[in-house]
Amino acid sequence: MTPTVTLYELCVPVLRKAMQNHLVVLKKGEEWCEENGYPHSKLLDARLSPDMHPLSLQIFFQVTTATRALQRLANMEVPTFNFGAASFQDLYTQIEEALQCFEEARPECFGGKDKMPVTIDVPNMWHFDLNGLTYLQEFVMPNL
Repeated sequence: MTPTVTLYELCVPVLRKAMQNHLVVLKKGEEWCEENGYPHSKLLDARLSPDMHPLSLQIFFQVTTATRALQRLANMEVPTFNFGAASFQDLYTQIEEALQCFEEARPECFGGKDKMPVTIDVPNMWHFDLNGLTYLQEFVMPNL
């Protein structure tokens, strides 16, 4: 007999852990800035590549992607996060608000959503029509 894994089990613990990891990494970055006299703004504005968004915007996208998954897959009310956080504290606040959403998520809200249609439409960029499981596995998780 094959064990059954629910959409809740695939989503909530994994995304919660990703948010917790972002918090840890950002705190290490802030500590490094303090220890080395490096301006916080320079690290938050840093890019791994010239065509990438800055760190602060990457975190914004990750937090938004994770919480929108709860909105789409569990019909949860989630906060709207401010675009362009200006400080580590702003990012910590966003992540902590996201973590609160994951604490409030209930397994029964995810029932039957694995086959539910999900549309992602980013004007002038992408349009995806997916089911709930594919959305979680192929859009949400790779973007965290």
